[in-house]
Amino acid sequence: MKMLFYEVDGQWAALARRRLPSDVSIVEVRELDELWQKLPRFGAAIIALELTAENAEASLAALTRLAREYPNSIAIVLATREMANWEMLCREADAAHFLTSTRQIGDIAVIVKRRMQLGVDSRQVESMPLEDRILANLPWSEMVP
Repeated sequence: MKMLFYEVDGQWAALARRRLPSDVSIVEVRELDELWQKLPRFGAAIIALELTAENAEASLAALTRLAREYPNSIAIVLATREMANWEMLCREADAAHFLTSTRQIGDIAVIVKRRMQLGVDSRQVESMPLEDRILANLPWSEMVP
């Protein structure tokens, strides 16, 4: 499984590497243009987008574009506490999860592990039952009946 990180300094990706299973490949990009170049090869990837005051408009546009062009991928927003008031707007733009602290990095690991347990890979999402697709994207560790 592959996960793409769009962030300026690589801090989130470095933390995720420590928490994710070893068979998860992390691809880091520093520019949105680079993300758009790589994304077609990943299909239903998990994409983590850093949200800052400087890139807020571009990141929001990227979330909207991801939802439109890559509906089987999921987006996770990586923000600072100062950007917490953007959460609802990002979720409206189809963010599956919104983190405001590096201490929440375990949430990403839960999502990735769940997708792996359900056998989600980038090419087979379309054939999965809706319930399995929803469960694969949940950020909490226990399934709720």
